[in-house]
Amino acid sequence: MYVKRREEILTALKDTPTLSVRDLSDGLKVSEMTIRRDLAKMEAEGVVQRYFGGVRASDLPLLQQATNVRASSMTQAKRRIAAKAASLVGDGDAVILDCGTTILELSRLLVQRPITIVTSYLLIASMQQRINATIHLSGGELFDQYKIMIGRKAEEFYEGINCKYAFLSAAGLHVKRGVTEYTGDEAALKRVMLEHAKTRVLLMDSSKFGIIQTFQAVELGKIDILITDKKPPKEYMTLLKKNGVEVIVAQ
Repeated sequence: MYVKRREEILTALKDTPTLSVRDLSDGLKVSEMTIRRDLAKMEAEGVVQRYFGGVRASDLPLLQQATNVRASSMTQAKRRIAAKAASLVGDGDAVILDCGTTILELSRLLVQRPITIVTSYLLIASMQQRINATIHLSGGELFDQYKIMIGRKAEEFYEGINCKYAFLSAAGLHVKRGVTEYTGDEAALKRVMLEHAKTRVLLMDSSKFGIIQTFQAVELGKIDILITDKKPPKEYMTLLKKNGVEVIVAQ
């Protein structure tokens, strides 16, 4: 599986600055052709730099690497998840939208409809396509890498707002650590968003299962619905059911 091999390659590069295709092929027990395909994807994501016969870690800042990975991975899965999420929303509803590429796919569907969107995500507010929705954008401090408004002023914006749905993204979901995020500000904003919606929906593709990022964001008991592209592993299904989370698989 590409995602697993990508993590193993990145881990190996932390110990050894450069690695050959042959070394990676032997170490991961896959063909050199598979490794070359993986490295091409990873270079497109900005997390490595290829050279003839090998690879080195990228010089891009870590946050920019994370943004590139978000944008390029699991595109079709994200679109299926977004379409399923959009089907929950009725005309006239008010929804809170988090940030992230899956949320952006969802917003492209929702802005065409007569609903109210509340968000801190600049990419939604700056869409160039035809918009029928009413969009309310929070204030706050601009986190430029992710194009999201963060901080206390962003969090205060949601006070007094009540929406039918909050649609959230996640950087990872782990059986012991729950929903995690890259930054503390993102994690804090998600918690505030959840407090102001009747139904809390987590949109997350299957590559995020088993991933732990730095900051714990949301307890699973705070989530009502998980929409993903594949049925979660058994241990996750057990945990989700225990916490009362409905799982919807977007085929």
